[in-house]
Amino acid sequence: MSPASLWRDLARQRLRTTLTVTGVGLGIFTLLVLGALGEHFRLMVDEAKSYTGGLVRLYTKTNAEGVNPGITPEDLARVVDHPGVSRVAPSLTLMFDGFDLQDDPLSFMAPKPLVEGLPAAAAQDVRGQGLRLLEGRWLAEGDARQAMIVEWLARRRGLKVGDEVSIRRLRYEVVGIYRAPDTPVVAAGLVPYERLNAEFIRPKIEGAGRFLKNLPFGALRPSDEQIEAIARDFATRQAELFRIYEIVPTDRSPAGTQRLAAELRERLPHLAVIDPERIEAQLEKAVAIFLVITLIVTVLSTVVGGLLIVNTMAMAVIERRREIGIKAALGATPSQLAGEFVAEAAALALVGATGGVLLGSAAIFLCEPSLLDMLESGGALFRITPRLLALAFGYALVLGVLAGGIPALRAARIDPAITLREL
Repeated sequence: MSPASLWRDLARQRLRTTLTVTGVGLGIFTLLVLGALGEHFRLMVDEAKSYTGGLVRLYTKTNAEGVNPGITPEDLARVVDHPGVSRVAPSLTLMFDGFDLQDDPLSFMAPKPLVEGLPAAAAQDVRGQGLRLLEGRWLAEGDARQAMIVEWLARRRGLKVGDEVSIRRLRYEVVGIYRAPDTPVVAAGLVPYERLNAEFIRPKIEGAGRFLKNLPFGALRPSDEQIEAIARDFATRQAELFRIYEIVPTDRSPAGTQRLAAELRERLPHLAVIDPERIEAQLEKAVAIFLVITLIVTVLSTVVGGLLIVNTMAMAVIERRREIGIKAALGATPSQLAGEFVAEAAALALVGATGGVLLGSAAIFLCEPSLLDMLESGGALFRITPRLLALAFGYALVLGVLAGGIPALRAARIDPAITLREL
């Protein structure tokens, strides 16, 4: 069957063909858009593995009695003294721009850029494996008002090395721009821990100071300077109890990291020791749930297109019984007759898939910038990969062949003698 005759046959019922192609196209459009979102999440998990790999994280946890003692200096000393530990660094992650509950009361419900505070001298050692420096330099010992910014945020806000950036209403000099896994849990900025922490606990110090000043000390009342020192010491110690600590193993291989995590778990059973495998497992579980939902929606959307193909081909068999009978009488085999209808069904599916892919790609290109502005986090939401395109066209082709199979078998079974006698 030549391509010319194939398209001529499809053009006989233009309205029906158009509706069928449209139905298939809408199904593939859904597959492409949801698939591109799923590809983003899948690749995000793969990229996050390099970010979480080679590190053990230490958290506080509540025990069976409902008590949360925090991470004490004694706990940290036991970690630092472990022969498998290269470095221990406190980490503090906050919202990059702070928040204003009056203007944005649901600010915690939408992804927003984050900023992470790390000891400046430890920043490269802790994050150097998961982040790739593109311009400038890493934070270094002695930095206080310096910051590193992720590539997508620097591009969105027009920042470059040497510029000033406002982080939580404070000014920092941009000294480096880095590329990071495109996930909301990865910080969009790195700043020295000491400054970020000092600003974060300042309201707590002021609150503790007000409380102490109102206590009835009587004749033993301390001076204002002493009260301020006590308040600062109290707030600082309380904050340090509930910090997250990043632990760099001497052996950062997967086996070495897992081994260190197991040893610390045994040494510090009252604390939460999180290894990369547990983080990755949680990320993969969350993505798996989304991919199952995507698969269900996609299948339901494309089934409509498949049913339209079945209907179009079935009607074509009825309308072309005379033609089929003549071809059979002239020597066309059942397989040749069936092949014609399968080819037409596959062509309908591929044309619809082409339209769906083009429409889906255009929709993503036009809508993604606005969606990113609304979410205020991340450099992308959709990823159209070669694998996704192959899946879209392959799925459409299989759908067309299967949907065209039943009418094709019906055409192959037509008896030419009976058909010609009825003419």
